Amino acid sequence: MKLLALSTIAVLSSSVHADMVHYENTNEDLQTLKMYSDLGRMGQTLNITSSPFDQPEPGQLPEGSILIMETHHSGGDFIWMGMGRVTMAAKSTNATIVPDPWAGALIPYYGPQDYANGDRIDGSANFNDGWRMLHGANELTDDRGVFSVEEIFTVAVAFELSDGMHYGYAQLERTLEMHGSQREIEWHPLRWGYETQAGVAVSIVPAPGALACMLLGVSGFATRRQRQATHSW
Repeated sequence: MKLLALSTIAVLSSSVHADMVHYENTNEDLQTLKMYSDLGRMGQTLNITSSPFDQPEPGQLPEGSILIMETHHSGGDFIWMGMGRVTMAAKSTNATIVPDPWAGALIPYYGPQDYANGDRIDGSANFNDGWRMLHGANELTDDRGVFSVEEIFTVAVAFELSDGMHYGYAQLERTLEMHGSQREIEWHPLRWGYETQAGVAVSIVPAPGALACMLLGVSGFATRRQRQATHSW
């Protein structure tokens, strides 16, 4: 039984293989992505191919990068996810409805598809060019507005390098604080990674805490099996 437990733990631990690169955000200066603005303000891009300490300068949009932009127009205040050069995000198939005060209609917007731990990302994902709506607010919504994503969400990313198409992911957390009727929305990059081999699917690896719980569960299961086997004799 001990051999079974060790073998199972080894399999789980080896889910990060030589061709996949994963990063946990340990950079205190990268805890919040500064948003771009349609008024010309440069923001902070997140490059999923680089470590937390080797991220692009404001305004740079390399392959494999994502950015957050806020816009203000007659339809309301919106926040969007954009992509770097030759980079796409998987589009959700479920629309988020935001009322439009000028059109007098309910407008469907599509945010990024949310992925879970263990999901595989490859060419079958709904990759599309264009901006993905993250949040919308106007006089017809409440003060908090409407989000298209959960508080913690993981997006699929596809980007082209000289050797072909690569796949990766980025996990972010959104926070909202209300100051009277004013919203303060921030976007925090948590984890990201990509496959270094072109055309190869990437699997979303659980965060270290979640992986530790998985390993503890496997170890406990093996111990119970061992006790049961001992008692059966």
